Amino acid sequence: MKKKILITGANSGIAKELIKLLRREDDFEICLAARSEIAEENSDLEHYFLDVSDEQSVINLSSNFNELYALVNFAGIAVSSPIEYMDEAALRLQFDTNFFGLFKILKNFARKIIPKCGRIINISSMASFGIFPFISPYCSSKAAGDVILNLFSVETGIKTVSIKPGVIKTPFWSSSIKLNENNFKNFVEEYEKIGEFLIENSKKNEATGLEPKVVAKVILKALKAKNPSSSYVIGRDAKIARLTRFIPQTLLNKIIRFFLLARVK
Repeated sequence: MKKKILITGANSGIAKELIKLLRREDDFEICLAARSEIAEENSDLEHYFLDVSDEQSVINLSSNFNELYALVNFAGIAVSSPIEYMDEAALRLQFDTNFFGLFKILKNFARKIIPKCGRIINISSMASFGIFPFISPYCSSKAAGDVILNLFSVETGIKTVSIKPGVIKTPFWSSSIKLNENNFKNFVEEYEKIGEFLIENSKKNEATGLEPKVVAKVILKALKAKNPSSSYVIGRDAKIARLTRFIPQTLLNKIIRFFLLARVK
């Protein structure tokens, strides 16, 4: 009997690469969910509409499943703004998707995951280490997501995995620029050059980041492992970000600010 896997946020660049890998496997049945129309190359697979910010949408999706081997959640956005000028609505939008969206999935699929062997995999980020200024909403939502995901595992006994990639070469970056069109207006006065840098750096990341198939291979490893790790950090930049946990916070803050200012001079 094939193991049923549900992939949410299934139109993301990494998700598409994962689907390619899963199609080569004989023992997985792939189901997809996304807010936008499923990419044409995957329209032959069982697919559903899902808006993770809408609880009824998550409930409706869960009602289609009696038993899942795994759920892989890719749904996520990134909000950017100086905290000083940030609109509270923008921060709420960030958490509605990245944190409360994950919460709704955990809540409504807890009883759908096969006990003992099943697992929930969430795509987090190196941003969860909390060292990237001006994307504090994104960092905060990913850090909070990691906490609730891990404690969900402790409470239920269901295996959970947090995937923490560094910069990946996907359309996520151009989508983020579009999403933040209004928020970039917050980069005024002393923040103006930083705002320009963030836009140009996002364009660079989309062209030079790590190939998404590298992350997809790690997710496949987590899907196939009998006892997957609770966290996978992927990419040299992400591994460097992880090391910052061992630096005293006051010193780390000075280092981050020094390099930030050096980049925008």
